[in-house]
Amino acid sequence: NYQTGGIFFWLLGSLDTLPYRTLLPLLGLSAAGLGVLVFFAPALNLLAQGEETAAGLGLNVEAAKWALILLCALLTGLAVTFNGVIPFVGLVVPHILRLIGYYGHRALLPLSVALGGSFLAAADALARDASTRDAFVRDACANLFRSRRRSRARRSMGTRRSCPMGRMCFSASCARTRGGQRCSPW
Repeated sequence: NYQTGGIFFWLLGSLDTLPYRTLLPLLGLSAAGLGVLVFFAPALNLLAQGEETAAGLGLNVEAAKWALILLCALLTGLAVTFNGVIPFVGLVVPHILRLIGYYGHRALLPLSVALGGSFLAAADALARDASTRDAFVRDACANLFRSRRRSRARRSMGTRRSCPMGRMCFSASCARTRGGQRCSPW
């Protein structure tokens, strides 16, 4: 159903392939946004020291904050429009890079873009593989459960054997015994 696919896209997102007529403007806008962010790298480094320190060193803090908020909102909207919410997986990458030791935003921003996209692609590939594996395991368990249930049903009915009385013998539901065998009453 088309509507269900749309709901899943907006709830989860997708990394399906985009046509080139959509991908090329997206790539251009993303590169321009990254260039502007790298331009703001010194301001980000100053803001990382604190607003008072940044203002004391000559940065117009309010103007820089508003420009960065607007730019980040535009870049986030660009990513979410074409892919849904799944690009938020890459937000963990700058924090990992800071833990490793990348503090300067001139190096942190391009590395975050490159490694964030790689991390997103790897997470998507792993999730697709895991969902395929989970579906396989789930189906195998369901088939095993069904086959065990069928075999139990057959066992509860008993196995058909020929009877000395000329009737069908069921080991679980016999009423008469003749020659050591239990025979069905009908």
